[in-house]
Amino acid sequence: KMFCLGILFLFACDLSLNAQQTMSVIPPIVHDYATATKDFPVVDVHRECATIRYDSHDYKGVIRAINDLHKDIERVTGAKTNVSADAVSGKYEIIIGTLGKSKVIDALAASGKIKLRNLQGKWESFVIATVENPSPGIRQGLVIAGSDKRGTIYGIYELSQQLGVSPWYWWADAPVQKRKSAYIKSGYYESGEPKVKYRGIFINDEWPSVGGVLAAVGIARQIRPLAVAGIALAALGVIFFIIAFIRAWRSLKQDEKQKGGPER
Repeated sequence: KMFCLGILFLFACDLSLNAQQTMSVIPPIVHDYATATKDFPVVDVHRECATIRYDSHDYKGVIRAINDLHKDIERVTGAKTNVSADAVSGKYEIIIGTLGKSKVIDALAASGKIKLRNLQGKWESFVIATVENPSPGIRQGLVIAGSDKRGTIYGIYELSQQLGVSPWYWWADAPVQKRKSAYIKSGYYESGEPKVKYRGIFINDEWPSVGGVLAAVGIARQIRPLAVAGIALAALGVIFFIIAFIRAWRSLKQDEKQKGGPER
């Protein structure tokens, strides 16, 4: 039998504890120390953190991923960032939003500080860019802008991954890379559109293998279970999380073997 989540499934959930990260879709941008004067400090050498700012009217899924990034920065560095909806709050800000859903992203696009052609009308695309003086009172911003909801989410998880968080940290206990500080190489990075428009994953074998794992950690409880495979809504949370983090494309084994550029 097949557990179908209503999307096309493409990979087997055969996980290796040795795998760390999926392939990025932009070049490596994270360093432990600043390599140039305009590199952006997520957490600087003095342990001061940039603030994460977003628009409260953005998609709920984007806001969920922003909260994941907030936790991921702490997992990697041990430092806690502040998260602010709408208000300007610091010299350095990680500004996250979706074109058309975030006023600050729309303003940056209108001013030419991010390129509208990389986002407008694009499918699941994102831009990560360092921007000088993105708003009054802000010295520098690290902008993660998406063309649509999934584009923004993918951009957020791209940063988490490059910081050192594997998408497999829950499923395969993949360790998080530790850093005392984290800087983003100054520049403008664009993902481009995916080569395969509709993607997904295949879970094999969903029962008893995946079901047994979920039951062992107390997720798949017999409390209002879904009709399909008896997996509770909480279990679907971790399933859809991994789909979003890997952009519903790569299996862990594929990433271990992949030596060339990523397929988008």
